[in-house]
Amino acid sequence: MDFRHLHYFMTLSQERNFRRAAHKLGISQPPLSQLIMRLEQEYGHKLFIRHARDVELTDAGRILLEGARSVLALARETRHQIERVGQGEIGELAIGFTPGISFHPLIPALVRRWRRELPDIELKLRQAPTDELCTALFSGTEDIVLIRPPVEAPQALTLKVLEYEEMRIALPPEHRLRQAAQVGLADLADEPFVLWPRFLAPGLYDAIIQRCFSAGFTPRIRFEAPEKATAIAFVAAGLGVTLTPASLCQIHPGEVAYRPIADAPFSAPIAIATRRGERSPVIHRFLKLTHQLAEAGARGPLCAPAG
Repeated sequence: MDFRHLHYFMTLSQERNFRRAAHKLGISQPPLSQLIMRLEQEYGHKLFIRHARDVELTDAGRILLEGARSVLALARETRHQIERVGQGEIGELAIGFTPGISFHPLIPALVRRWRRELPDIELKLRQAPTDELCTALFSGTEDIVLIRPPVEAPQALTLKVLEYEEMRIALPPEHRLRQAAQVGLADLADEPFVLWPRFLAPGLYDAIIQRCFSAGFTPRIRFEAPEKATAIAFVAAGLGVTLTPASLCQIHPGEVAYRPIADAPFSAPIAIATRRGERSPVIHRFLKLTHQLAEAGARGPLCAPAG
C-alpha cells in the first residue's frame, strides 16, 4: 500500500459512492473498485458495506480511515519540512565571533533579524580568537565567522567585508592629551601601550604596529590584556594608552577619553567568512540576510561623547 492508495480510500470514504469518488480522483470506476478490493484482501477485512447506490465504512474501515488521515497528514508535514530545509528555513548554524566584534551595533542587529525572520534555525554562538575561528571554519565546526581581516589562507574562504569602523586613540584619566580634539600617533611615541595578544586578531594587531612604525616609533607594549575590552579597562586604570575600534568607545566612557587619530587615521574592517564553495541552504539564507542588513546600514552610534 502506498500514499496514493490511502488517498483513494479516503476519497471513497468521503464521497460514499464509487462513481463520484472516481470522478473526483480523475480515474474510471473499475480501477478504484479493484484497488479497494485489494486493500480488503490485504487487511483481511471488509472496509466498506456496499449498498445499491452508495457505500458506508465498516468498523475496520473507520479504523483505517483514522490511520490514513494521520499518515497522510504526517507525510504532508514531512514534505513541507523538507522543502523548508531546502529553502534554508530550518536547521542549525554555528557562528563564531572574534573578541570585541560583538560591541559593534551591526552584530546584535544581525542576530535580532536572524531570530525574527528565521526562528526555526538554531543559532550556536561562540567567541574565539580569529585563527581559532578560521581553523574551526575549515574543519566544519563553525559555519560562519565574523572576523577582522586579513586572515591566513584566504583562498580557502569566501570573505565579504560588511563594515569599516574608524580606529580611535584611548587615553587614560588625567592624561596630558585629553583636552585635544584629535591626537596624532606621533604624540604617543613615549607612552606605555596596552594591547592584546596578537593571535586574538592578528590583522588588527599588525595594522596598529605598522601605523606606529609609520609614525616614527615602535610602541612600548607595557601591558598585554586578554582581550580588547579588557585593554580599555587597563587604560581606564591608568596603565597606558591603546588604539581601539570605535565600537568599543562605549566601554568606560567616563574614565577613558576616545580621540580620532589626527596624523594617520585608519579603519578596522568587519567581515563575514564562509568556506569557499559552500552549498548549505541555511548558510546561504543567512548570508543573504546579513548582506541586506549591512547594505541597509543597520548601525547605531559607535563612539561615546568625548570625555
